Amino acid sequence: MLNNPLDTVAEMTDRLNLEPKAEPTAWFWPNGVVLSVVMPFMLWCSCVHAQTQATTSQREVRLEEIIVTAEKRAADVQNTAVAVTAFSQQMLDNRDVQDLANFQQFVPGLVFSQDNSEFKVLIRGVGSDDVGTNSQPGVTLHLDGVFMGRSSGFNAATYDVERIEVLRGPQGTLYGRNSTGGTINVISKSPDYELSGRGDVRYGSYDNVRLRGALNVPIVEDKLAARVTFVSEDRDGYEKNLYPGGTEGSDADVLYWRTQLLFEPIDKLSLTFRASQFESRGVGPGRKRLPTPTDSLLEAASEITEDPDLYTVWKDTAEAQTVDLDLYSVQADWELPSAMLTALVSRGKTNFTWLADGDQTRATATEPGGHTFILGADPISSKQSLAELRLTSLPSSSFEWLLGAFYFDEETSTRFELTSASLAGSKLDSVFVRSYWDIDTTSHAFFGQIADTFGANDQFKLTAGARYTRDKGEGEIWDRVEFSLWPFPSLTEENLRETWSETTWKLGADWQVTPTSLLYASVSKGFRAGGFNFEAPFPDKSIYDPEDLTAYEIGSKNRFLNEQLQLNLAAFLYDYKDFQVFQIINTALYIENAGEVSNYGIEAELTALVTSAFEIDAHFSYQRGRFDQFLSIDPLYTAGPGGSAPAGGVEPSELSGNHLPNTPDFSGHLGAQYTWPISNIGSLTLRAQSYYQTEVYSRAFNLDVGKQDAHTKSSLQARFDDGDENWYLVAGVNNIEDEAVVANVAITATGRVLANIGAPRTWYAGFGMEF
Repeated sequence: MLNNPLDTVAEMTDRLNLEPKAEPTAWFWPNGVVLSVVMPFMLWCSCVHAQTQATTSQREVRLEEIIVTAEKRAADVQNTAVAVTAFSQQMLDNRDVQDLANFQQFVPGLVFSQDNSEFKVLIRGVGSDDVGTNSQPGVTLHLDGVFMGRSSGFNAATYDVERIEVLRGPQGTLYGRNSTGGTINVISKSPDYELSGRGDVRYGSYDNVRLRGALNVPIVEDKLAARVTFVSEDRDGYEKNLYPGGTEGSDADVLYWRTQLLFEPIDKLSLTFRASQFESRGVGPGRKRLPTPTDSLLEAASEITEDPDLYTVWKDTAEAQTVDLDLYSVQADWELPSAMLTALVSRGKTNFTWLADGDQTRATATEPGGHTFILGADPISSKQSLAELRLTSLPSSSFEWLLGAFYFDEETSTRFELTSASLAGSKLDSVFVRSYWDIDTTSHAFFGQIADTFGANDQFKLTAGARYTRDKGEGEIWDRVEFSLWPFPSLTEENLRETWSETTWKLGADWQVTPTSLLYASVSKGFRAGGFNFEAPFPDKSIYDPEDLTAYEIGSKNRFLNEQLQLNLAAFLYDYKDFQVFQIINTALYIENAGEVSNYGIEAELTALVTSAFEIDAHFSYQRGRFDQFLSIDPLYTAGPGGSAPAGGVEPSELSGNHLPNTPDFSGHLGAQYTWPISNIGSLTLRAQSYYQTEVYSRAFNLDVGKQDAHTKSSLQARFDDGDENWYLVAGVNNIEDEAVVANVAITATGRVLANIGAPRTWYAGFGMEF
């Protein structure tokens, strides 16, 4: 029984501080400001404020109700028997969630990293460590119902939304393809028949200038309306390049717009047309080269290493990138006498080019022993087509059911170039590699789900669902390698073809114990498609198998104290088959199916309205994800842990007991905000929040190279809203600790270790308005 919401917060923070380490990244650190000063001060203010409030007004305070479509029908998130965290636009603004990467701080078990323009998303340790065109995501991204085959450009779509839903656990029945870890749904704010608009301008660190706006225009009363959204951002790079005149990575040069047209020609029929475009220029996410271990036998172990500061680089190659994403869709919703018919069709195209300095050494090809190494792709492209048809029971029906069909086709094309030059005696030895990868993937699926209630007042419900998926892949590769000291180029051609099929399912039960308390349990199966490993080091690795996941979960969703305290709990146990792991052997990048993996954990989410002016939100996650049985070849230690390999071969390493990549054992968040009314002028809201996670490893080998130690990241925000809530002023600071977080690590075939680094401490100030 919970007697005081603050007791729960204290217990959670005690559990978060389990490691007795004397290091500056402990949970309550950040300069003694955020948690040790600001939050107690806001708590004291809330107590004073509570004494002045009438009991009747306190009873009127309720937590916000959020309607989600996690099960492809509208329902209160607290009455949905799925582990889902949902955010309205107001919640996003209060927490300063500017992009998807920020979600890691607010969703249990969610980890984001970035490799060039692509996201690596993991939920509960399940996701993809490779974003190449030969890989499949483990966490699916949906924009207004459209499954996104590639994640480039998805970031800017998180503005002007109705809500964002993060579903944890396999969603193999309703969302299907490759959703073994979960799915993230972004639902845009739809057009309506009232003239309205919103916009803001913001300036901050590194000359960051961001403009955002949205305009809703009714065209024909109750028949036709339009909504236009745009985002523009420009920012200097976080990196400091020591090379004179060199480019500085991790900048921003982004433009995004979205147009929606709502047409309701007759009663109970609506058509929504959507078009969006994303453009990114500049340098893009910059990589920092980390030192290769000196005991590695690879070439890079003897090369020059640079400044240990993670934001300082030496790049004598002018880096650049371009990202273009076009997406178009049409959705029809038609309410029939006994069902709702939904049809969705979409087409999209992504183009991505980049040029990167691959060695980051001060030496040049004109110096003795000098070396240059340039990576480039021109372009990587993806074209996708999608169609989905659903027939769903009406909300008034006592028996819930859903039937659907899904079609998806993606054509990906990769044009990759690598140039390497070094001095060999008195001659310049250069290597030029050009690779063409073309992959065509087609997926068909049929799915259905039923749910029925039993007992008095419809308190007990059983759910059953199934989905049949058939994926077909065709791949072709062409390689040409040229050596300046050898007149004959090396040519490689390879064609691969495979079909995979799988039936995924879900069985669930939930019990509405009280109108504000729900208990649920489920068993579900997820499926991630297999794929191709071009130029695999062994013939049996050319095609990797699908990943199957059976998940067992129990949970509870509750609101107490007259709906002023919300506490949601979940526990899970995952059983894997053919867990997919991204590896590098010799010169090949490929996906490997691991032997045995164990993964289980518990999660808690809390929101408390201490008073009408003071709110606390928190979450806690414990997870134990380990390899139980896995032999693989280390890209940095190909000779094996003993330093020697069998004649003519390489020695595999035993990875049993190692952490799953990018999966912290403990993580948690604590936030608090207090609002002061200022006479009749308006109100001032001060928010403080802090996120903590234990150490994570970027690779399955759990080496110190690329390991991110336990750390804390905190932020402060102050916002003034005028009395009519027509305009506001906002200012804040993020990453108060100035923590340099390794967000991703890539290893080249010669042993160079390249890392993406998260943003340092930044500040911002802005102005916004609505009408």
